[in-house]
Amino acid sequence: MKLKKLAAGIAFLMSTGAMAQTAVWETSEYYKSRTVDSVKASSAWSRGYTGKGSVIAIIDSGIDTKNTEFANRIKLIQDFSGSGTINDNIGHGTHVAGIAAAAYNGTGVVGVAFDSQLLIGKITNNGLSLGTTILKGITWANANNADVANLSSNSTLSASALNAKLIAPGIYTTNFTNTANLAGGLNPTEWANAMKGNMVLVIAAGNDNTAWTGGLSQIATATDKSGNLILGGRVIVAGNWNEQSNTGLGPNSNGAATLCQVLVAGVCQDKYKMSQFYLLAPGTGISSTVPTAINKSGVLNMTGTSMAAPAISGGVAIIHQMWPQMTGANIAQLLFVTANKNLPGYDPNKYGQGLMDLDKATRPVGTLGIPTTGRLSGPTTTAIQPVLVTTSGSAGTGKINGVMLVDSFRRDFYMPGKTLTAYNNQSYFNVAQAAMPYQTGNNYSQFNNYTDYVHNETGDFEVKLYRNNTFNMVGNNPGMIEMGYQLRNDYANVKFTSGMFIENNTWLGNALNSFGGGGDNKMSSTYFTGVGIDRNVGKNNFYANVTHGVTLASSTSDNISNLGSVMSYTWTLGAEHKVDTKNALGLMVYQPVSVYRAMADVTAPVGLDSDFNVVQNSRQNLAATVRETRVGLYYKFKDEDRSNILAFVENRQNYRGQTGVSDNVAGISFNQRF
Repeated sequence: MKLKKLAAGIAFLMSTGAMAQTAVWETSEYYKSRTVDSVKASSAWSRGYTGKGSVIAIIDSGIDTKNTEFANRIKLIQDFSGSGTINDNIGHGTHVAGIAAAAYNGTGVVGVAFDSQLLIGKITNNGLSLGTTILKGITWANANNADVANLSSNSTLSASALNAKLIAPGIYTTNFTNTANLAGGLNPTEWANAMKGNMVLVIAAGNDNTAWTGGLSQIATATDKSGNLILGGRVIVAGNWNEQSNTGLGPNSNGAATLCQVLVAGVCQDKYKMSQFYLLAPGTGISSTVPTAINKSGVLNMTGTSMAAPAISGGVAIIHQMWPQMTGANIAQLLFVTANKNLPGYDPNKYGQGLMDLDKATRPVGTLGIPTTGRLSGPTTTAIQPVLVTTSGSAGTGKINGVMLVDSFRRDFYMPGKTLTAYNNQSYFNVAQAAMPYQTGNNYSQFNNYTDYVHNETGDFEVKLYRNNTFNMVGNNPGMIEMGYQLRNDYANVKFTSGMFIENNTWLGNALNSFGGGGDNKMSSTYFTGVGIDRNVGKNNFYANVTHGVTLASSTSDNISNLGSVMSYTWTLGAEHKVDTKNALGLMVYQPVSVYRAMADVTAPVGLDSDFNVVQNSRQNLAATVRETRVGLYYKFKDEDRSNILAFVENRQNYRGQTGVSDNVAGISFNQRF
């Protein structure tokens, strides 16, 4: 995958979901299990990551198929135990399934990946199972496209049976060291054959209170003669973090120490340590689903690494939902890298990679870059230059919506960017210009720093010339001309207007720049036409108008070209009460000039196709979808066209195209003509 390299020192600080509304998820159901809050699941959910479309295989003691927590989400069931039924007679499998995927429905408990689908493989009817039976369940899960298989069981490796000896911090030798056999006797090649593809396997570390994990989990570190992981880095070993005390491992949880396979001259030569594949999740006093035959309430507390494993399986499902292009090994590595290591007395030989953190895991990791070609796949991480996606960097510029960035795990994130609005681009509040719509009824006066105008009326015809303090028509401060024709009758007056103005280096206050900052923005011209109506009722005048504009822009950048005619519009509604011949009070509601069409060719990553190839070129509308509106109260004083005073207070909603942002302004404008 090729990445666009941009100038060093330009950084874009992306905080996906920094303003995410996590609180709406944090109900009593959320806190009941003791699991989802500890792994910060609400942060992932608030970003839309709930496991939807992912498949979790629960290889355990079956499930209570009548439990509404799993309604319509059990894809397949299979009994490998010989019991002839999928029913869960001991409650363990139902409890595990609930931690991983219980529904978010306002009752009971909620699972980490509550929108995921389930495969239920029953391997025991009494809590005991053979390795061959377990392997059949794993093979079945993989063949039926599980994204993660949860195995909340393990085999005991006691210190006496192993003859374990500590030779270095977190490293033990055993009777199996230098025998080419794994402690526990598993054949990792058989497991690799059962897991061909991308499925992740999560194994409970075991509850033997040993410094090392149980026998099943030893396949995580097994390598071939070339030093490659036989299971390809797709195994996560789950330890029990005591969420209740937050001080260490839960009761009897096995730790993350390594049982050395190859020892030379008293030094362990293993390429990988168990701590590299060991991840913590809450496993102490966890509330989850059980059959009502086990507990009438349908909920029960259990403790063990069996409860930690399904929380991690749910985490895998969440990551897979949003980034299906990631390999299983890459998903596992992501959860390891983003795990919370700020734990009391953190020691990787005990706590492995730390406590799973779904807030960090669903944010960008490392630096962000813009891919220019290629395919987002594969486990290899890539160093990417930091970048800033912007235009001119000033308030009035437009940004492309949905530009794709990738992090160090090649995950695609989408930066929405500031939507395109049209308004005067100033670094300070210009009172005289802000007053112009109240004085003239023309909202296109918000450009080019227009602060004054002159007008001439001849019968039903009117000409207005807008200007600023250094007026000329085509120089650095071009003016604007507006012509109007009025039809009068006893009921109302109808006025037709048209005009044009020129901008230098901008179009409606906007400019195009490349991601690196460069762009070519030349002179633009805007032509507008409008119609307005007003009616006098006693001392009150009611008025409304709408104006449409077409802007011929000449702007290009490295990433944006062929900008077509830009379409914009604006409207005004108002009422004015004449106190006397010189004084008036009014209320006006108006929408500043808004661009609704600005089509351009964009060369930038905007998404992935079905094969995860980067989609680069597209024809996009740069216009905003959010419209700003303004409401103002104003006072006018007019003395025979010589002295004019206008005072106003104004509330602005969706200020400059930003949803929910408001602004309040007030000002007094005075003009004296001689």
